[in-house]
Amino acid sequence: MCACILVVDDNPDILRLVKSVLTEQGYDVIALESPLAALEAVKQGFIDLAILDIGMPETDGLTLGAEIRKASIPFMFLSTFIDSQYVARAKGAGALELLIKPISQEQLIPSVANALEQTRSSTDKNIIDLRLQRVINIAVGLKGKEKGLTIRESYQLIRDEARASGRKIFDVAVDIVDGHDHVVRLMRCDHPLLKK
Repeated sequence: MCACILVVDDNPDILRLVKSVLTEQGYDVIALESPLAALEAVKQGFIDLAILDIGMPETDGLTLGAEIRKASIPFMFLSTFIDSQYVARAKGAGALELLIKPISQEQLIPSVANALEQTRSSTDKNIIDLRLQRVINIAVGLKGKEKGLTIRESYQLIRDEARASGRKIFDVAVDIVDGHDHVVRLMRCDHPLLKK
């Protein structure tokens, strides 16, 4: 699956260049001259990364970046300005990078690939964190049902067991869930030992 990149710049020449380079690299590109149209595109579709011109007449890129950030879309800025104040403002707005115009293919391609890799790594970590939390939540529920405890009491019991055994809470939770799965499979006659 290729990434979808939103490019917003009021300069049609820059827009064409960036779109051409990224399309050649296999990315889906939505190229828009209007920040307002960009906000609509953000609402409508699945954007993996946005590249925004900082200086546009309708609204500046910093304002647009703030709106795009609310949608949890990572973004980079394009600018003809390279002073330290602009770099600080771009980073402060949450930009992954500040690309300098005129942009070259040699600058654009690795910057986009790096930005997408950063966001994928972050997304993968969040998914893993959610899965870990899900296992802990299931274990808390199972332990609570088994012992007639509240959620808080059940979590405290699992935490105390982890501390006493010098293990992580997640490891204790996995044992609880696996043990429960083992019992459920035995009750359903779906355990590997029963299929011999």
